Amino acid sequence: FDLLENKFIKYYKKLSKRKIVFPKNFILINTNFGYSNCHTSFSQLQKLNESDKSLYTKKKLNRVKNVKKNQEKNFHYFIDLVNQISNRLPLINIVLRPHPTENQDTYIKLFKKNPKIIVNKEGSVREWIVNAKMIIHHDCTTGIEAAIIGKPVVSYCPLGISKFTV
Repeated sequence: FDLLENKFIKYYKKLSKRKIVFPKNFILINTNFGYSNCHTSFSQLQKLNESDKSLYTKKKLNRVKNVKKNQEKNFHYFIDLVNQISNRLPLINIVLRPHPTENQDTYIKLFKKNPKIIVNKEGSVREWIVNAKMIIHHDCTTGIEAAIIGKPVVSYCPLGISKFTV
């Protein structure tokens, strides 16, 4: 977080000019639904980790399942939010940046008919933060990074964050 001090913002602005083309007037939306929108299915994840008995004790597995269930519910509200922002703010673009653990294709399919919604994982998230008008996130440290940088931040958790931690 020390690298987010004001004196380093110029660095991220210069870094972002190398190859990424940023849309004008955009809101950055960072998602964090790694259990409900992961690259592999939940059951496949369990199979991959079956040999590690400490990872999937009955107690931990129940916690993970509850987090997944909570994420699935919040995910649908989040998609609705993105569509509402796009419809209500015609001059604003949206860059949706999936968490690295998420399947980007899910979002590409959901928003392919809306040219104002761009799904992009390119570069560093900090490049996107310094160029965005504001940041909306769900349970993600990028909200803290954006606040340190001085950007307006909205933490959108319509059903709350799961009380079960992993």
